[in-house]
Amino acid sequence: MSSSNIGRFIIFSGLIYFATNLSGPFFTPYMLNELKFNYLTYTIINSASALTTLGSMTYWGKRSDRAGTAKVIKTTMLLVPLVPIAWLISGNIYWIILVQVFSGFAWAGFGLASTIFIFDASPQNDRTRYIALFNAMSFGGVFLGALVGGMVTPLLPQIKHSQFLTIFLISGVARMMVGIILLPRISEARNVPEISTRRLLFEGLGLTKIRGLQRYISRQISRLKNRRQP
Repeated sequence: MSSSNIGRFIIFSGLIYFATNLSGPFFTPYMLNELKFNYLTYTIINSASALTTLGSMTYWGKRSDRAGTAKVIKTTMLLVPLVPIAWLISGNIYWIILVQVFSGFAWAGFGLASTIFIFDASPQNDRTRYIALFNAMSFGGVFLGALVGGMVTPLLPQIKHSQFLTIFLISGVARMMVGIILLPRISEARNVPEISTRRLLFEGLGLTKIRGLQRYISRQISRLKNRRQP
């Protein structure tokens, strides 16, 4: 599998889901048992991620069509490792809702682009086999990640009096390492134009107009200051 582009991507997917699920099962007990959130708060937090995922699909779909799915995967892999690490900053409900919105946005792009990439990169006459391998590796990573996370978490030192936060940090670092090692070896399966990560993320969001407005305001302030000078 390591000798082909699609095979390397399947290996990458299995490892990234393994790294993700080192911490995946433990966000719920952390919120309910350690942060003492009630079920209404817990539902709101999870809904923030789910609604953001749904709302981001069109955004990521347009960018996958234009820049290619490999570019979207590599871009979202800059964001995905930050999700569990962000939980270490604060247990405030508003911060965690913001983190969940960020998580839904990042995972929406990764999940959508990964699914499309399998269809783009796999040979048409052997596509079913590659889809089966992709699913087997991904869900195998989910299973093994949760199993290993459950075994090692009770043995870990605490961060802010919580072993959950320690496994969150380990999961974030593991995701980052998988991306750094394997993503450079995965190439785009379609012919698409080169586009910068910054342009991919922000084009079409009106930021160019906002920057223009900022420059205009700055110029007007400078003119007022110059007029006030004797």
